[in-house]
Amino acid sequence: MILLLLSIQILLFLLSLIEERLVKYNRRIFIATGVLLTLCAGLKEVGIDSDSETYEYYYNNYDNELMMTTVEYSFRLLSQIVSNIYDDVHVLFLIYAGIAITIKFIAFRRLSDCWYLPVVVYMGYFFIFHEMTQIRASVVASIALYMIIPLAEGNKKRATLLFFCACFFHYSAIALLPLLFLGNKEMDKRSRLLWSALIPFGYLIYVAGVDFIFSLPIPYIGDKLEAYQTLRDQGVIGDEINVFNAILLVTIAAFYYCMYFYDTIAQRFKYLPLVLKMTGISIFLFVTLAFLPILAYRLYALYGIANILLFTGIYYTIKPDWLAKSVVGTVGLCLFCINVFFTKLLE
Repeated sequence: MILLLLSIQILLFLLSLIEERLVKYNRRIFIATGVLLTLCAGLKEVGIDSDSETYEYYYNNYDNELMMTTVEYSFRLLSQIVSNIYDDVHVLFLIYAGIAITIKFIAFRRLSDCWYLPVVVYMGYFFIFHEMTQIRASVVASIALYMIIPLAEGNKKRATLLFFCACFFHYSAIALLPLLFLGNKEMDKRSRLLWSALIPFGYLIYVAGVDFIFSLPIPYIGDKLEAYQTLRDQGVIGDEINVFNAILLVTIAAFYYCMYFYDTIAQRFKYLPLVLKMTGISIFLFVTLAFLPILAYRLYALYGIANILLFTGIYYTIKPDWLAKSVVGTVGLCLFCINVFFTKLLE
């Protein structure tokens, strides 16, 4: 499976170098890639990742009383419908992968000038974590990515509707509420400086050991935080994560790189302000919530879905064209290898 995914990513990287010559075929190749990735995620072997066995249990016990309070209604509803027709959890995997990948691919075409570069970065950054593991959160992250469009256009009603759709698929989507208040207004130098300071501020909080988020008087969120803290204290989940891991450091470097070349990128990528804000927030949350690994990774993946566009934005700062695509594509391939190593999927 891993070799197949890597082969697809390398092929897309090579195609990105000649996509101008594939005008008649780009759309077909793009759609075929989405279908192929959906099949890879949906037909994965149960147990190849850390969550599929749990999902299979949920699928077979959707009517369990415990499921009523811990699992979203959408998952139970789909499980009930599908299990009455097919006694195989892979059908459910295919449905979730199909929804998530379709939304992501539509967003890629709306948000980027390139056909293949966003997919190369996406496969390296999030495919394993989302489509291969966190299938419900994957749909939420896809919706968060698509929300960039109406938010940038000032269409708050449409963005709010998408927000509620995300909540239907996973309770963690409530964390996207602040996203509705972020705009895509052009960032002046002062604004860029303030957003750039967010990451060092996050590390300062981390070093100081301040658990400020537990003081937030938010229903449900507070309960979830207490639950995570209890699991941490009981040793069920790790006490801390590495806030200096390779992927995060590369992302931080890309964040400041795009900040430095803001004027150059913004000329060709109008969504840059919102993408930078989402990336900054994702890194800040990951670092400040490092003492709660599950929550840190989940929120980082939700807001960090914009990182795909952040890395793709580097393309606009390098000449010639082939070199720009080579740099971005190589980063995507490296991220894939790092993710495979850390998730231990080769085992």
